[in-house]
Amino acid sequence: MKYLLIDFGASFVKSASFDDSDNKIRNYAEIQSPFLDADSLQLSNLKNILDSILSAYSDCGYVITSSIKNGTYNNDVYESWKIKIAENDVCDLISKIFEDQQTYHVHNDHNKSSKIKNLNKLGIYNNKIFLSCLGDTDCVIRSKQLKASQFIINLGTGSQIISVDEIISFIPSGRMFNVFYNFFKPLDFNIFDYFNKLNVYDLNHSDLIFDLSVFPQARNFVDYGKVLNINENNFNLHNFISSLMKNYLDQYIYYLVANNPSKIYLTGGIAQKSPVILEYFKHKLPEVEIILDSDCNVHLGMAEMVKDEKNFNNWL
Repeated sequence: MKYLLIDFGASFVKSASFDDSDNKIRNYAEIQSPFLDADSLQLSNLKNILDSILSAYSDCGYVITSSIKNGTYNNDVYESWKIKIAENDVCDLISKIFEDQQTYHVHNDHNKSSKIKNLNKLGIYNNKIFLSCLGDTDCVIRSKQLKASQFIINLGTGSQIISVDEIISFIPSGRMFNVFYNFFKPLDFNIFDYFNKLNVYDLNHSDLIFDLSVFPQARNFVDYGKVLNINENNFNLHNFISSLMKNYLDQYIYYLVANNPSKIYLTGGIAQKSPVILEYFKHKLPEVEIILDSDCNVHLGMAEMVKDEKNFNNWL
């Protein structure tokens, strides 16, 4: 059986097919996420995106989706966690489509009061059987069998530190970087391109201090972001960008040093695109095994759910 896997992320919507006859994931594709430039999405626009993706995978009988977490619907408009972190009324991005069908449910990944923890039939849309909409972070966890003292550091638009004991979320990451990117863009300067020029020496010799809490949902938010320790000699572009990256990575380093990791998986688009990130982690944690991992962990976690699922009758 072939399954269409769709990951609705904050920067990209990534799709692929999974064949359980050989346990292979193929036919990767991605488009820009509607949440890259907006914090909400009309249900009708969501359906248009789905229609386009479904047409490219006509041989897949089942569809499994995942989406960013902690958002909910306001009538027919999905509001992401950037607007407000949903609490008791949480609903994932996809399941709303099926609310009039008997098999409608919100998976436990998105709402901890839900009793649905496996893959269940969610409903039928465009003649495809949709299974539960999973949480993106939960799928990253499923892609690994973490042991004690092992961590996943997920560096994307959103960011998490993941261990067997806890998930620390809302760490300033890609959403924070976009604030600085948008500031420099009119000056024809791309901070992400400059990140690729940095090395460990640059970070070690940077000395500006950043409070990266530029959005109110950020972990440890007090009163928005700041830049400190500016003097007449150190306020230059190179030191600014080097310090920005150093302060970003030190968020994770301080936590990891205090928790004695034996193995770290670096995941997410930001980790893939800036070589200095892996270099700095290895420099700061020389005794730790650090792996720059695939950016397809959400799809891998979805596939693990299929391989582990036994009650196929729930899908008919």
